[in-house]
Formats: sequence, C-alpha cells, structure tokens
Amino acid sequence: MTKQKSQWYGAGKFDPINSTFKSKCYYSSGVMSPGYSKGLYSNEGHDKIVVLEKWILRLANLGYFDNQKINKIEFYTKSFLQNNDELIFTLYPTKYTMANHPKYSLDERLISFLNKLYPALESKKVDILDISHKAIPFQEDKVFHTASKWLKSEVELMTFVLKKHKEGIAEGFLMAFADRYRTKWLSDSH
Repeated sequence: MTKQKSQWYGAGKFDPINSTFKSKCYYSSGVMSPGYSKGLYSNEGHDKIVVLEKWILRLANLGYFDNQKINKIEFYTKSFLQNNDELIFTLYPTKYTMANHPKYSLDERLISFLNKLYPALESKKVDILDISHKAIPFQEDKVFHTASKWLKSEVELMTFVLKKHKEGIAEGFLMAFADRYRTKWLSDSH
C-alpha cells in the first residue's frame, strides 16, 4: 500500500515567520518542541483570541493535557522586529497561569475560555461550541484603505503598522498593506 500525499501543499506544516503566536511544549521526557499559530500557506484569523482558543482545542483533542506526556505548554506573542517573544500564559495538565502580558492577561474572553477549559477536560467533554467564542469580524477596508493619502510619511506608516501589530493584526497582512500603501502614496512618483 502506498502512502497517499496530502492534496494541499504544505498541509500539516506551520509558519514560524508569519505566526502571531508561538508555543513551547515541554514533554515529560525532557524534550521541548516549538509550535506556531499559523499554518503554512494559509491565513491566520484576525481575531487573535479565537486563534488561541482553536489552537488550544486542537491540542486538547490531540491529548496534550495528559500529565504522563506533557509538563507544560507556554504560549508567547512573537516579537515583530526583535527576537524578544513575550509570555502570555502557561498551560499545565490541570491548571493554567497567566503572565503579566498587558494585552492578554486581562482579556475577559480568554480568561473565560481558560476557566471553562479545565472542567471540560476533566469531564472529557471538550465541546468547541461550549467554550469558544465567535470571532469578532475584521473590517479591513475601513482601517487599511489605500484610496487616499492619510499617512504622510514612511515614519507615520511604520508607526501605524507597529501599533496595529501590537493590537494583534498579523505581521504578513500588515507588511502587505504597508507595501501597497508605500507603492501608491509614498513612492517618488507622488
């Protein structure tokens, strides 16, 4: 019997460069393996809380909360320009701890999700409808339009991009927007 290839190129692979989040999974055997929130050749969701929830649910459904297998999983926001990832929270087989991350440590949806996760794990009823939230729609055209020149310089453009990245917008999306805006409004022909 021959092994069947996936119909999607890059299926099952993750994008360490354009992911918003990174994880470090520490196995009971002493091995650590990294993980990333964005699949290769796919878009990452705009609502970053839902991205985290879906990722955690995938891990739960794959048995990652078995204390015989895993010691802990740390979740980080990936840094934009530096190699300085920030810890958001750590998941253990029976509890979680929040880091002092300014954006995520007080997010009510994330805290609610994590508080519902562990009872669901105990009862072996991890139901995606019971513990995850619907994504907040992203209104790209209202915020990231290029119809008029509303950012006057490269400095203003990059300041805007950095601000939006801190708000959780994906790096790849922001770089594509910056390139489109720069080409249309900040090139030498304008």
